Amino acid sequence: MLMLAGMASACSLRLGTPAPGPATIAALTVQAVLTQVASDNTPTPGLATTPGLPTATPVTLPSATLRAQPTFFPTETDTPIPCYRLQFVADVTLPDNSQVKPADTVVKTWRLKNVGACIWGPDAQIVFVSGDQMGGPQNQAIGKTIPPGGESEFSVTLVTPAQAGTFIGYWMLRSPDGIRFGYGVQGDQAFWVQLVVVGTPTGTLSPTPSQTATVSPPATQTPTPSQTPTETPTPSLTL
Repeated sequence: MLMLAGMASACSLRLGTPAPGPATIAALTVQAVLTQVASDNTPTPGLATTPGLPTATPVTLPSATLRAQPTFFPTETDTPIPCYRLQFVADVTLPDNSQVKPADTVVKTWRLKNVGACIWGPDAQIVFVSGDQMGGPQNQAIGKTIPPGGESEFSVTLVTPAQAGTFIGYWMLRSPDGIRFGYGVQGDQAFWVQLVVVGTPTGTLSPTPSQTATVSPPATQTPTPSQTPTETPTPSLTL
């Protein structure tokens, strides 16, 4: 800008015009500066500018570092084992719906496992609970010792009903102190025997037709004619 003022002054001198004074040169300098500033602040067409707002400077944030989360596995909780509990293993004899004769003697045998924490002593019993008893005992000592985890066979003797049909009886075990137990989550499920009676009772005699006695009339006897004795006359003596 000072150069412009100098050039203007030189031109004026060259043309023979009087040189401007210092005040004139200062005024021209200020006018040139304002013109340059105005040209710098002229907005570009198509871009909206908001006067007075600072220009946003993008800030680069550090990327988040993902940390590996620990894997938690559920821990096993110790469930207390009940003292008396059984597990049904198998029907050794007479599986469900076995066909039997009426009024016949049969032996039902189950295989059971001791899954409780207490020993089954010989005084423990197998007891009838409900249903069709079929001539079985109301209770019967097992007569042996079964430790926890042990298995054994348990039998009862039954007499099948005399009539045809399906019959089922429920049984459980009972400890010497009177605790009745079976299988299942609560140990309250009974094991059973289910039989189908078919046919007629064994050993039944067919009725024999009665014999009618025929009584013959007594024989008629023909009477024998009685003989009249004939007297022989005695000759008289003539004197």
